[in-house]
Amino acid sequence: MVEQSAIAGYDLEPLLSAPAETDHHHRDYRGVVRPPTVALTTEVALGIGVDYDLATAEVRSLVLERIGTRLTGTLAVAVSRRVCL
Repeated sequence: MVEQSAIAGYDLEPLLSAPAETDHHHRDYRGVVRPPTVALTTEVALGIGVDYDLATAEVRSLVLERIGTRLTGTLAVAVSRRVCL
């Protein structure tokens, strides 16, 4: 929508807020519990690597979108938690 509006001469991006980041689990429209969504930074990746065995992760979906000069994406993986003794 933002890209198409820009082509038509309208800049909608300043009017839109950034995607909301939640810090707690939520239920989707089907009632399935979902984890929070966060921006992937180096710190987040290092923190995830402590709790999860990323070497065994399986990519479930990858969506990339170019918006003007920006590339955004969403990555979903299935991964096992590390066993803490």
